[in-house]
Amino acid sequence: MKKVVFLLIILALLFSCDFGLQNDLDSTGVSGVISIDGTPVEGVRIIAQELMPNGQVRSVNERTLVAEGLYVTTSGSDGSYYLELPPGDYTIEASMENTLGAVEPGIIVQSRAVTEVDIVLTATGTLTGTVVLDGVVGDGYGTFVAIKGTSYVALTDNSGVYTISRVPVGAHNIVIMRDGYWDESLAAVTLAAGATVEVGETDLTRSSHTGLVAPGGSLSFLHERNDADIDFNAQVAVDGLVYNLGEYNTMFPGNPIEIDEDLDSNAQITMASLGGGIFFLLM
Repeated sequence: MKKVVFLLIILALLFSCDFGLQNDLDSTGVSGVISIDGTPVEGVRIIAQELMPNGQVRSVNERTLVAEGLYVTTSGSDGSYYLELPPGDYTIEASMENTLGAVEPGIIVQSRAVTEVDIVLTATGTLTGTVVLDGVVGDGYGTFVAIKGTSYVALTDNSGVYTISRVPVGAHNIVIMRDGYWDESLAAVTLAAGATVEVGETDLTRSSHTGLVAPGGSLSFLHERNDADIDFNAQVAVDGLVYNLGEYNTMFPGNPIEIDEDLDSNAQITMASLGGGIFFLLM
């Protein structure tokens, strides 16, 4: 009797081990760890989109099935995740607020195998500021603001305000550009994860002047430069034609343009005895 009981126990243990092994063999899907700068991240939403030929749909454990061919889960406190999936070709997407997110295409899931897909996210923040034109607030629509070396760019609104969102953390150099004004650069603006950095007010200085003049009249500007080493290389547009100063003064000897550069980094520009019309001085 004891031998029979002992044999039954042995058979039960073997069956149990075989059943557990079979469960492991039947596991099919993807798993991995989500991290930012080497630190595991909890609460990241992971979606697997199955690429199915001819619209074919495969069933999956209802625990992770969101829609036909679409599966979702969330990373745990240790950054790990697991998605039970049928064999197939998938695109894995990870998304979280204040990150760029990530997309991993071409993930092949094979039967009775778990494919490891670790994902690294990039933390982001927001940059915002205001552009003023020659000290005038509220008339700055259309100024370009860009982060050097990237594709991040914004356009100011009617109040001169700009916002650039989802910018990777770190130090960035910003350039502000507008036709008719000198470019301005803001160096090493540092952005932390999830932060909104107010870079303040930037005043652009006019680099061109325009005016409507009656016959025999004159125009005079005090032109300010943001860099004393910049050459003026002025041009003047008259009736749609653009001339450099030498050409203009040769063609219109009675209406010379005079530039007095003895004003430190600025220059007094005088256009006298003009023939009348719209003049546009490009600096």
